[in-house]
Amino acid sequence: MLKAAVVGATGIVGQQFIVALRKHPWIQIGALAASEKSAGRSYREALTDAKTGAFRWYCDEPPVEEVMAMQVQNAADMDASHVDLIFSAIESDQAQILEPKFAATTPVISTASAFRYEKDVPILIPVLTPGMLNY
Repeated sequence: MLKAAVVGATGIVGQQFIVALRKHPWIQIGALAASEKSAGRSYREALTDAKTGAFRWYCDEPPVEEVMAMQVQNAADMDASHVDLIFSAIESDQAQILEPKFAATTPVISTASAFRYEKDVPILIPVLTPGMLNY
C-alpha cells in the first residue's frame, strides 16, 4: 500500500482528492498538509470556521471520517520523504516554491499549472489516462 500526502487538503480540490482516494486499493492517505493557518489542528477543526462554527466541506460526498482526526501539517514544513506519493492541490505560486522541494524525494501529482510545460513533467488527463484515480 502506498502512503500518500494531500497538500492543500482543506481546499475544494484537496477535499476532492481525499474523496477520490478514500477507498483506493493501492493508496492510503498518510498525511494532510495545508497553510500555516490550518497546521497543528485536526482536519475536522481545520475545516470548521472558528467564528461561525460552519463546517467547510464542499464535496457532494460525505466527509471521509478516516481522516477527520488526522493532524494537518504546515505544507511549507512538510517532510515529503515520509510518504510515497504527493497529491498537490495548491495554487501555482505556492506550487513553484513547494513542489520542487517535495519532488526531490517523492513523486508529485499536481493540479497547478506551474510546471505544466516542462519537458520532464507528464500531463495526466483522467478522461484520457484511464484508471489514474478511478479504479
